[in-house]
Amino acid sequence: RKKAIPARFVGPKDHALLKFSSYKVFVNPSITEVLCTTSAEALAMGKFVVLPAHPSNEFFNQFPNCLIYKDMDEFVAQMKFVMSNEPTKLTPELEHIFTWEAAMDRLMKAGSITTSEQEILQTSGKLMRDERKAWIHKESGRVMKGDVLKNLVGGPPREALKHYEIGDTSSRSDKNRESMLTFENKNPKVLAFLSFIIAIISYFVQR
Repeated sequence: RKKAIPARFVGPKDHALLKFSSYKVFVNPSITEVLCTTSAEALAMGKFVVLPAHPSNEFFNQFPNCLIYKDMDEFVAQMKFVMSNEPTKLTPELEHIFTWEAAMDRLMKAGSITTSEQEILQTSGKLMRDERKAWIHKESGRVMKGDVLKNLVGGPPREALKHYEIGDTSSRSDKNRESMLTFENKNPKVLAFLSFIIAIISYFVQR
């Protein structure tokens, strides 16, 4: 940016402390957020939450303290409203929506299928494709094959994770650097890559 952002960042805070703070408004203008955890946390704390109209925010429409805007004019109007009003206290029913129990119920409902739907998936071949994808996903995280993928995204190999266990923390970062799988000559890059490819191909030739 050519000019400084007109905002003051106060550093990290414990989320639990914000519930009893004087702040009453949370603004999340993102339209790329897929989890929206911060929006849920703010609503659970009884704050106003101002969000753009977007499919990822539809879940929050059921809460009275969630204010949606479609353009800049609506955003300004919503901000004027929250600055001159107080958030509505959540009912027990709305509070329950934020519990793990309710979240697990929604997960089960979203992931469950009927017997007829299962038969359709079986007949169309989609079930077999899903099983193959699940198998490949599982295999891609195992031993050397998993290390190849972790290296591609900049993560440490499986063996390096033991250095993060509770205990002696001395020279932990040095151990991590030493055990990183890289594509230098000293590492079995060809063997690791072939191992991953063979794992994928082998599934399609097995019964």
